[in-house]
Amino acid sequence: MSAPALHTESVAADQWIYNQLSADAELVALVGGRIRNERPRDDDAFPVVVFQALSPGVDVLARTTRVMTDMVYQVKVIGRVSSYVPLDPIVARIDAALHEQSGSVPGLIVVGCWREGVIRYPEIADGVEYRHYGGRFRLLVHPA
Repeated sequence: MSAPALHTESVAADQWIYNQLSADAELVALVGGRIRNERPRDDDAFPVVVFQALSPGVDVLARTTRVMTDMVYQVKVIGRVSSYVPLDPIVARIDAALHEQSGSVPGLIVVGCWREGVIRYPEIADGVEYRHYGGRFRLLVHPA
């Protein structure tokens, strides 16, 4: 029995998103370099940018040949604030770093990335108010 196939597209897409976000000096300055995959660290200060796969991939096939993978990511800033206003400049930088961008990382070519919707909601955890604000981004990718 062979080992299960690795879903390298999703791992490489994580790296591409991280690279795009961390290459934006203004974004890095606004969040103190706190750009995380899936969740903030326990010791993180706020605000923090978090990205995670909502749909790690639907294959686009030509007969039985995988041509590309269609992926959806949530990319947002989480702030310990009572309004979305202070988070707006961070969301603008996230959008600039990802919307209508393309590129590659080892093993993956990102044909295109665009924002297809806004994410915005409040949360209260342990009596502390947080705001989540960002977007839902679609990536079309294929192995390099």
